[in-house]
Amino acid sequence: MAKKAVKKKKQKINSKTKGKVGELELSHALKDLFGFESRRGQQYNGLEGEDVVGIPGVHIECKRVENLSLYPAMEQSIRDSVEGQIPCVMHRRNHKQWLCTVQLEDLGKFAATFLRELQANNERSANLGSESGTDGIERAEDESGNIGGDRSVTTESDGT
Repeated sequence: MAKKAVKKKKQKINSKTKGKVGELELSHALKDLFGFESRRGQQYNGLEGEDVVGIPGVHIECKRVENLSLYPAMEQSIRDSVEGQIPCVMHRRNHKQWLCTVQLEDLGKFAATFLRELQANNERSANLGSESGTDGIERAEDESGNIGGDRSVTTESDGT
């Protein structure tokens, strides 16, 4: 007698929980890849309008959905950003990479802001490593030219 295959039902995650998990995931990705001190915007006081904070001058709208309506998401980011902030939408589907969408007119300013913060993080890491005499972490381009790979930097002492 043949056994029937038992299908397991996928447990659905409610959208609020999925959004929270997505925001945490994105903030960890920004820390791991670039060293940004990012965190969920809502977790501390519920008053911050950004989903993820940690890149000064950039308003991040985080979307963790299978079917993103990109233009309404960008309109929300624009509406929620304050004067001088660059609105962006960082989004991903299940089993896919994070993507970042900015308006073309903001691309140059976004890139300059992002690189300035990346450089500031590198300088802070270098200063921490030299002040404490311990290992620091340097963010640098890897062999393929991608920025963000961790590379350990050791400081050596001459024993004096």
